[in-house]
Amino acid sequence: MNADSFKLVLSATIVEPLTHFGFVRVGNQLHLERHNSILTLLFFGGRGSGIHRYWDVSIGIRHRFLRRLIDQEVISDFQFEVNDYPVKICPIRERELTPATWRYSTRLLGFDGGGIDSVFYGDDQTEELVLEHLETIRTTITGLGMDLMRKLTPCVMLEAIRENNKGAWCEKLWMEDYAGFLNGCSDVGK
Repeated sequence: MNADSFKLVLSATIVEPLTHFGFVRVGNQLHLERHNSILTLLFFGGRGSGIHRYWDVSIGIRHRFLRRLIDQEVISDFQFEVNDYPVKICPIRERELTPATWRYSTRLLGFDGGGIDSVFYGDDQTEELVLEHLETIRTTITGLGMDLMRKLTPCVMLEAIRENNKGAWCEKLWMEDYAGFLNGCSDVGK
């Protein structure tokens, strides 16, 4: 499958259906915002050539008031990096998770894969296999992703990070932001 064919299948299988759920496309990302929660499907891609072409993909959940890690600013648009999401889900490998079985874990890129799956669409991949992976991603974000987005309130996230953090500086930042938000602090993120 070539890159143009992949983009067509991606659009028909993921982009168009997710817009019916209210997702907005910004570059290679699809975002859904409800109240202070943001659910994002992040694609990083077009890497490789020949049989080694692939896109990396992750599902991220964060809250609007969290600071970005790069500059510690709260921003109003959807321009986030994958590490700005306290919750990262591998949409293919973790498709069997449920809101009841999900547990917060530190996922920083460069350490444990960071909650990223890869979708290969090189010359050796059949269209059926690529379509199966894309359908799994769509099903995971509209099922598990949307369910977790509803479940993971600021209070639940603060408690989850407190109980399961590894002391990473970003976790400390997130706990400050969640605590400030829950305490009604007007200068969260400043």
